[in-house]
Amino acid sequence: MTAGDFTYELTLTGWGVPFGSVRFEIANSTGTVLTNSGVGEFAVVNATDVPLTFSVIGAGRGLAMTQDWTTYSPGISDSNSTARWESILVDTGQIRPISPVGFEFIANGVGYYTGDAITPLS
Repeated sequence: MTAGDFTYELTLTGWGVPFGSVRFEIANSTGTVLTNSGVGEFAVVNATDVPLTFSVIGAGRGLAMTQDWTTYSPGISDSNSTARWESILVDTGQIRPISPVGFEFIANGVGYYTGDAITPLS
């Protein structure tokens, strides 16, 4: 996470999906992904804000994970359950994104988990 960047924090409860079975994105209802002018990031942290896993999104690539998580904390792997999650942090990669109105946080299922979980952002 970069100081000064616009961020979102989403709280999770009781979702037991393995890390390797989900990828995140920020998009609108037509599927247009929010473009990040700087480096963006998705991170999952525990109750004491210790990162369990994160993925860095290069500038201009759009806030969407197109591959598995890039970094895991020691003792954490793609097979660990999301039941350990407390929060998802999203760094948009810019001081103020294009108006976030109409954008949604989307958890796309891959592998074990199928379907999508969608939460509107404001």
